[in-house]
Amino acid sequence: MFCRNCGAKLDDGQLFCVACGAKLDDSVQTIESVLREEPEPKKKHGKTVLLVLLLFVFIGILVGGVFVAKKFYSPEARTARFIEAAEDSYSSKDYDEAIANYRLALAITPDSVEAYKGLVKVYKKLDDTDSLLEVLEEAYKATKDRYFKNELEDLEEELAAEAMEVPAEPEPEPEPEPTEVVTAPNQAPDTTLADVGEITINMWCPVTESDSYRHAFECAIDDMEEKYPNVYFNWETFENDSYKIKLKAAVAAGELPDIIYTWSGSYLRDFVDAGAIYCLDEVYDEYSDELLEVMLDNSSYYGHHYGVPMIMNVVMLYANLDLLKEAGYDEIPDTYNDMIECCEALKKKGITPFGIPANEVWCVSEYVETFMLQNAGREELLDLFLGNETWNNDSVAQAIYIFQNMIDAGYFNSDALSSTYDDILRDFENGNCAFFITGSWNTRNLEDYCDFTVGMSSFPVLNSENADPGLFIGGPTEVLVVSSSAAFPVATSEYCFELGRLICHYEYLDWCGLPAWETYGDTSSVGELTEEATDLVMDAGGFVPYGDTAMDVDELEIYHGYLALIYDGEIDGQEFIEGLEADIR
Repeated sequence: MFCRNCGAKLDDGQLFCVACGAKLDDSVQTIESVLREEPEPKKKHGKTVLLVLLLFVFIGILVGGVFVAKKFYSPEARTARFIEAAEDSYSSKDYDEAIANYRLALAITPDSVEAYKGLVKVYKKLDDTDSLLEVLEEAYKATKDRYFKNELEDLEEELAAEAMEVPAEPEPEPEPEPTEVVTAPNQAPDTTLADVGEITINMWCPVTESDSYRHAFECAIDDMEEKYPNVYFNWETFENDSYKIKLKAAVAAGELPDIIYTWSGSYLRDFVDAGAIYCLDEVYDEYSDELLEVMLDNSSYYGHHYGVPMIMNVVMLYANLDLLKEAGYDEIPDTYNDMIECCEALKKKGITPFGIPANEVWCVSEYVETFMLQNAGREELLDLFLGNETWNNDSVAQAIYIFQNMIDAGYFNSDALSSTYDDILRDFENGNCAFFITGSWNTRNLEDYCDFTVGMSSFPVLNSENADPGLFIGGPTEVLVVSSSAAFPVATSEYCFELGRLICHYEYLDWCGLPAWETYGDTSSVGELTEEATDLVMDAGGFVPYGDTAMDVDELEIYHGYLALIYDGEIDGQEFIEGLEADIR
C-alpha cells in the first residue's frame, strides 16, 4: 500500500503514515488502484501561447494597415499630396500642371486656403488678371478668409489706378483737307428708338446662369428682340464681386457699355459724380404713366433721375390680425400712440407683441432703420446714409430711445438676443407673436404657411414734423442705367426703360419681389397677399435704400458694429450718434 498524501510505502495494518502522519483511512492507495487511474493529460502551454501571440501580431498588423491606409487615403492626405504635386509643378515652371493639381486638391477640399493661395500665386506669375479676379472671388466665397478679400481690394485699386493713367499723346498728324461731313438724319445722337436705324446696344450685368433673375432677363430680352429687330442687343454677365471691380475700372477708363446693371445709393452716385451716367429726365416723361416718380427716388441725385428700376423689396410691418382681434383691434394701428396701446392690450392677453431676431445684426437693422426713418424722415436719413450730413443727429438719437423704451416695456420676445431670423419667422408663422418687421420677400411664404389672416403696413410715423405716412426702408435698389458715352443716348434710354419694364414684369411673376412698375396682364399666380403688398408699395410716400446698400462699404462695417450694441442697452441713442460721428462722420 501507499500513502495517498505523500506516496510513501506502508505496511499492512498501519493506521497512520510514518512519513507524513496522515490517517491511513483517507490516504491509503493500493498499487492496483494506482494502476487503474488514468494519468491527466499534460497541458500544451507552449503551443497555445505561441498561437495567441501570432494572433495578436496578425491583428496588430491588420489594424495598423487599416490605420495607415485610412490616413494615407484621407481627404486631408490626398489634398496635401495634390498641393505638394502642384508646388513641384510650379517650381519646374509647369504652370498648367500646377493649376490642374491645385484644382484637384480643391475638388477634395473645396475650402482649402492653401490650394487657393497656390492658384493666386500661379495667376500672378502668369500675369493673368482675369483669372486672378475670378479665383480671388471664388476663394473668398468658399473660405471667407480675409487674405483673399484684401487681395481683391488691392487688385481693384491697382486696376482703377491703371485705368486712370493718361497715355502719352501721339504725335499730331497733319490735318486733312476739310471735307463736308454728311450725317443721316436718323443717326443723330438724339434720334428716338422709333426712328433710329440699325444700331448695336451692349449691356453688362451680374445675372449669371444660376441667378434667380436669369429667367426674367431672358424672357424680357427675347420680347425686346422681337419688338426691335433693328437693334442688335449683346449682353455679357459676370460674377457679382468681379463685376463690381470691372465696373469701377471701366468707369475710370471711360469704357462702359451702353447699358449697365448697378446698385443705387453711394455706389451709383460715384458713377454719376464721375460724369459716366446719362440723365434720364427727358426720356422718363414718356413712361411716367406706368412708372411712378417715387420709384426713381433711390437712383436720383441732385434733383435728376439716373436709374430705371425693376423689382424691389421693402421692410414691411406684418401682423397676425387674429391675435390683434383677441386684444380688441380689427386692424394694424396707424399711429405710434395706438401702437403702444395695442402692445399693452396684447401683453394683458399673454401675447408677445413683437418678435425680433436680435442675434443677427441685419435683422436689428431692419427695426432700427425703420424707427430712424419714421422719426427723422426720408431726406435726413438718406443724407446720413449717403454721407451728406454728420451722424450727430437728434432725430436719430430719439428714434433709438423710442426703440429701447419699447424693449424695456417688454414688447419684444424674451429670448430675442438668442433668436435667429429663422426662429422668429417660425414664431410668427406659428402665431407666437403679433407683429414682425421684416423684408417683403417673405410675403409669398407667409401666404403659404400662415393659417391666420396676415396684415401689412408701413410702421406708424413717430415724428410727423419730419416723416410722412407710407415711408419704407428698401424700394428699388437694383437699376439699369445708360452710359453717357452711348452713341445714341436717347434711343438707348428708351430701350433701357422698356427693357426694365419687361424685366420687372417677369421677375414679379417669378416671385422675385414687388414691382416698381405698374403691373399688367394676368398676375393672379403671385397670390393675393403679394398683390396686396404691391398695392401698398404703389401708394408709398417714399423709400430710403437699406443702409447696407446706400452706405460706403468701409462705413457700413462701423455702422453695423454700433447697431449690435443697441438691443441689449450697451449704448443709448446719444452714444450711438456720438460714436458714429467720431468714427464715420
